[in-house]
Amino acid sequence: MNFSLLLGAVASFEASNREFIFVLGAPRSGTSLLKNLLCTHSQLYGTRTESAGFFRAQNFEKKVFDSLSESHTQEILRSSKNHVHAYDFLTAAVVASAGKLCFVDKVTPASWRYRMLQNCFPRAKYIHIVRDGRDGYCSAVKHGQIKQARSVKQWAKYWRNVVTLPRRIFPQERVWTLRYEDLVREPKATMSIVMDFLGYPFEERQIDSSTYKESTILHKSRVYHRKLSNPIGAGSVGRYVEDMSKDTLVIFNRIAGRTLLDFGYHVMAK
Repeated sequence: MNFSLLLGAVASFEASNREFIFVLGAPRSGTSLLKNLLCTHSQLYGTRTESAGFFRAQNFEKKVFDSLSESHTQEILRSSKNHVHAYDFLTAAVVASAGKLCFVDKVTPASWRYRMLQNCFPRAKYIHIVRDGRDGYCSAVKHGQIKQARSVKQWAKYWRNVVTLPRRIFPQERVWTLRYEDLVREPKATMSIVMDFLGYPFEERQIDSSTYKESTILHKSRVYHRKLSNPIGAGSVGRYVEDMSKDTLVIFNRIAGRTLLDFGYHVMAK
């Protein structure tokens, strides 16, 4: 990891004056799908990895910005005075080389990460996707690598916290929240609203699987990313009805039921 860049961001803080788009959301909430749909737009760009690595400085050394030559990447890193500066110049270079206008990145939820984003990128806009936490739990359990899903109690507390973080941290005029269920049921209408908020015209290619399956920006080798190449569908909506036991459902609803209601989800026992 390039610790000098990271420490420099703290020692000589200087906020970016560039515009960015950051995708926010709990694991298994459709964040990868949403990032893919955004990056299929003719004017938006994101790396082929889930995240470009602002919070993982070592990623800068791993050629995440694959359209830049290694020498160009190293030149930018050498001339950067801190982490924000390096991210700023790397993303600007890669966006320009691709002939795009704005860089899109995905951020794992945590209050310290969100506060750092707010401080470092005051001109950024945030697209926050929320999925029914019960469906998210069913997906996270089968994922196997999401530690917050080790128990339904732990997941419910985690989900309740992270889905309310954006409204508590970011200026409301800079964040748009959508529901995963609305995106997969009405992709055109939902993405049109999202793009209007971002200030770009909606493009039909964004929901055309024949287009985005060719430009999927994520790890195609991962089983849980393969569905990103399929047409958008609502087949997984409401899976908790069959997948969650009554006792498990009661625990989740007791902890996060009010938050479910706040986002327009029904709360009922089996």
